[in-house]
Amino acid sequence: FKRDIEGILRHVEFSETDIHFFSATMPVDVKNFLEEKFRKKKLSVVEVGAVHMAQQRIQTFNLNVKPEEKLHALEAFIKKTAQGRGIVFVNQKNQVEEVNAFLAERLPKLKYRILHGDLPEKERIQSIRSFMQKKSHILVASDVAARGMDIKDLDWVLNFGLPKSAIYYLHRCGRTGRAGREGKV
Repeated sequence: FKRDIEGILRHVEFSETDIHFFSATMPVDVKNFLEEKFRKKKLSVVEVGAVHMAQQRIQTFNLNVKPEEKLHALEAFIKKTAQGRGIVFVNQKNQVEEVNAFLAERLPKLKYRILHGDLPEKERIQSIRSFMQKKSHILVASDVAARGMDIKDLDWVLNFGLPKSAIYYLHRCGRTGRAGREGKV
């Protein structure tokens, strides 16, 4: 949101303004940016809890499978292990479509939606609304859903593939185990 912050700053009178920033994570480059932009103001950054770690309320499980086994492992997870509502995160938009085609064929009665950046805005909104209103139990999504969504009753997150950076792993994991609840990844 660097550009957004810089745009807002052009209209702020610092002598009459209190400034507060809240974020689930505070990478060094963001902290440096804030300190540079607000060097005229006293800026304090408060870090709560362990930095760059999944919350303790979240249980993590790992399963190594060959690429050609991933879709079948996903199917087995949904049929035998998945309880409640969850998000299946994939790394690329085309993988969302691949998982979508597989689930439509193998589990035609499954109530799920897909979400990625190439969907038309109307479809993205419908997918989010359906999931938030509990009309679907699973959301198959790219990292477009890894930040900014507060789903209070999300029971689990499944990483169909590990993200390319550790911070996205933390953001994905952070969709579950919110507000004192437990979660599984």
